[in-house]
Amino acid sequence: MGLLDDIEEEIVEEPKKEVKEVKREDYGVRLFARGGTDRRIKPTGSVEFEINVRNIGLKEDTVEISFRARVESIEGDVLSEWMIEPVEEDDLTFSVKDGIYRAEIPLNPGESRSFFISVKARGDLKYGERCTILLTATSKNNPLKSDALTLTVAAVQAILAVKTQIGYERNVADEIETRAKRSNIGVLSILSPVPLRGYIFVEVMNPERLTELVKGIKRARGLVKGELNFEDIEHYLAPKISVSGMVEGDIVELIGGPFKGEKARIKQIDPTKETVTVELFEAAVPIPVTVKGEDVRVIQKEEKEE
Repeated sequence: MGLLDDIEEEIVEEPKKEVKEVKREDYGVRLFARGGTDRRIKPTGSVEFEINVRNIGLKEDTVEISFRARVESIEGDVLSEWMIEPVEEDDLTFSVKDGIYRAEIPLNPGESRSFFISVKARGDLKYGERCTILLTATSKNNPLKSDALTLTVAAVQAILAVKTQIGYERNVADEIETRAKRSNIGVLSILSPVPLRGYIFVEVMNPERLTELVKGIKRARGLVKGELNFEDIEHYLAPKISVSGMVEGDIVELIGGPFKGEKARIKQIDPTKETVTVELFEAAVPIPVTVKGEDVRVIQKEEKEE
C-alpha cells in the first residue's frame, strides 16, 4: 500500500451564488406607448398615440392618469393652433383643469388597459414646431409608485404638385416665390425640374393658403390633389450633367441669363464646362452666344436624316 492511501481526498466545493429574488410589491404601475413615443404630423393632419397602463402590483389598485402638452417653436414665433386631447370611451372619462387632463382607471393585479391621445394640427403650422406631451400614471393606494412617458409630435412640411401651362413652369415658380415672401405662408422650397413639363413641386407648411395663392397666378392651373412623398421627387434632385442629352442642332429656349425667353439653336457643346454655344433666332446678326447648360431647355430635338 502506498504512503498516501490513508489520506482522504479533500473535496473543495464551489461557493454558491446568491440568487436575489425580485419581490413583487403590493402596488406598482407601468406605462407603454404602442408604436413608439415619437410621431410626425403634416399641416391639417392628425396622429394618435395608443397608451397602455398596467397594474404590476399584487393588489387591486386604481391608477390615476394625467397628462399635459406643451408646444414649442425653434423660431420663437407665435405658435400655431394644436389640439391635444384624450379619446374618451363610455367607461373612461377625462376631466381637464388648467390644461391638465386626468382620469382614474381601476385595475386588478396584472391587468392592463389601453386608451388613446389624439393630436391634431391646424393649417398654419410652422417649420420646427414641436408638441411635447408629459404623461404620468400613479397608484392611488401608494402615490410613491408611478411611471412616466414623454411623447413628441414634430411638424413636417407637405410636398405638393402645382399644374402649370406647358412652357411656363419657371414663370409660375418665380411668381409663387415672390408672393410667398410677401404673404409668409410657409413656402420652404420650389422645384421646377427641367425635364418635367406642366408641373412644379412646392414644399410648404400651409397647403390651404397655397391653394388660395395659386388661384391668382397667371398660367397656373391649380394644385394636384393629394400630397407627395420625398421618394416621388427624389430622382429629380440627383446630380446630373446640365448638358446631358443635348446635341448640336437642338432648338432650345433660354430660361436664365440676359437672353431669358429667347429661342436659339445649339451650335456647340462643351461637356467639361457644361456650357453650350447657341445662335439666337431673333438676333439681327447670328452671333454665337455661350451660356450655361442649366440656362437652356430643349424644346425641339434635331431631326436626323434617315
